[in-house]
Order: sequence, then C-alpha cells, then structure tokens
Amino acid sequence: MEATYPLTRAAIGHTAWKSAIAPPGAVPGCDVPQAIEAGVAAGRLPPFAADLARLEWQWNRTLRMPNPLRADLQDVAINPTLGVVRTSWKLANLFASEVGPATGVEPGEEWCLMWRHPEDGAPRFRTATADDLLVLKIVSEGIRREDVAGEHHVSVGTIDRAFSAALRAGLLLAPPSGIRRTASRATPANGIAERFLVSSSFTLQWHITNSCDLRCRHCYDRTLLSPLGLEQGIAILDSLREFCLRRHVQGHVCFTGGNPFLHGRFEEIYAAAARLGFNTSILGNPTSRDRLERLCAIQKPSYFQVSLEGLQPHDDYMRGNGHFDRPLD
Repeated sequence: MEATYPLTRAAIGHTAWKSAIAPPGAVPGCDVPQAIEAGVAAGRLPPFAADLARLEWQWNRTLRMPNPLRADLQDVAINPTLGVVRTSWKLANLFASEVGPATGVEPGEEWCLMWRHPEDGAPRFRTATADDLLVLKIVSEGIRREDVAGEHHVSVGTIDRAFSAALRAGLLLAPPSGIRRTASRATPANGIAERFLVSSSFTLQWHITNSCDLRCRHCYDRTLLSPLGLEQGIAILDSLREFCLRRHVQGHVCFTGGNPFLHGRFEEIYAAAARLGFNTSILGNPTSRDRLERLCAIQKPSYFQVSLEGLQPHDDYMRGNGHFDRPLD
C-alpha cells in the first residue's frame, strides 16, 4: 500500500501517514484517499493531501490495466484505460515530476487525465485541456459534432481537429482505417508488411478549373470545361468529410487545375475546406505574395507545389519563355 502513495506520504510525513491509516493494514488500498480526506476534514493533514492520494490511486490503477485494443470497435470510443481526476489543488506538475515533499501547492481546479496509449501501451499523464474535456463529453453523451459547433459558434472542422488530436494522444480510440488494400497482398513471400497496405489519410487531388495561364507542351487536358461552382464545391467537401469520418481517416484536399488561382471563387472554396477540418495543399502556378498571404491567413497549406522541367533552356521550352524564373522568384 505504501508503495502506491509515495508523494502523499512524503507530503504529510511518516507520522501523519501512519496516524491517518492506523491501525496498520486496517484501511484497504482503495480507501486510503477517503481516510486521508477524513484527516484533511479534521484539520490534521494538508488540505491538498486527499487530492494527491486520489491521483496516486488512479495512476496505479492505470498501470495495472491491460493495453487498450481497438480492433472490434464500430465507432470512436473513449480509451477504456482513461481515468479522470478532478482536483481542487494544482498538483499536476508535482505529480508529473514525482518530487516531494510538496511545497508551494496552490489552490485551483484541475482535471487530470491518466491512460495507456494504444500504440505502445505506455502510461500517460497530463492536465486536461478544454478540447480534451469537450471531445470526451461529445463521445460519452453521443452528441453530434455539428450541433456542438453550432452551439459554440465554431466551425465543425475545429471540432474535428480536436477529435484528431485526442485520437493521436490515445484519449480516444477509433476503428482501424477503412482505406486499405486486401490483406492477401501482404505475405511473407512478397515481403510486404501489412502496415504498408493501410492509410491513415485520404487525399483528394481536386481539379477545380481547367483555366490555365500556361500552354505546356505535355499538357494532358486542354478541354474547355466550366469551372466548379461554389455551391457544388461545398457539397463535394461535405461529402468528402462524411467519407473520411466513415472510414476513420484524416482528409486532405490538394487544389489544382489548370491553375486553381484562376478560379473566381478559389479562396472561398479553400476557406470551406479549412472550416471542415481538412489539411490543404496547392498544385498550381506561381502567384503573388499577396495572394499567398491571404491563403495563409485562412490556413497555411501543407505545401504549395510548382513544377520545373529541368534547367532554364528546357523548362522554358516545355512551359514557355520566362517560366523558369517565375517559380524561383
């Protein structure tokens, strides 16, 4: 029992510890926090001691739990090893550093999280953020993300990003990715590991217009199709989000064309993709610094790709005189 509560024992002292749980062995391990709380209420122990004991009890419970599995999940779920302890004292730094005795502990509410990460089974500890508490509430109460976004006047992409962060941290578990090749492709004979047949993301390379300010010799599409309409574009993004949620992958939209900058509503479509929580990138032609700064103010692209066909003589031959210098500038 004493090995479970080293910080609490150090904080209150050996004599007070023995007095709080006397006679020795009379208090079961799970009741130690209650015994400490009684001592706090009687004024015999520091006011933060009960919270510290509850943190240590939960930590040891987490250490004893088996690694969480997600193979049988049908939807996003809270990690079954997760323990949440609400304290009235700021103890997270003391607990995480495992130093004592406690000095300078200040009053103040904290929500402390302890869990085992599904990737490596290692225990984790941290003070909950507002996003952590929000996604845990959404999952535990079965609330629609769209309803939460509307209530808090934020984009649904903001909620989706909070979910993605919680999944990476291991606070939440999701079913395996639905983007995968058939398992028969991974065999000892061909040397392909199963993990290379699964993707955690899905990228849409989206040709939103065929308009282009270049006439490259190797262009594969010079048809004069109408550009994508704004309402149609937003509907496609909504559909893509539903697709990614059903398959438990992160969505990424790479805007291209033609030259996507020549689409009259490009920035609005780009902003809609950002609001829906997609990572974004651009495959296009050189543009102005002002245009790029406006896009970065919406959401910084993961990358902005322009193409060169080699050194200046060959690139200008393929893409037009003067093109080589434009991407470099």
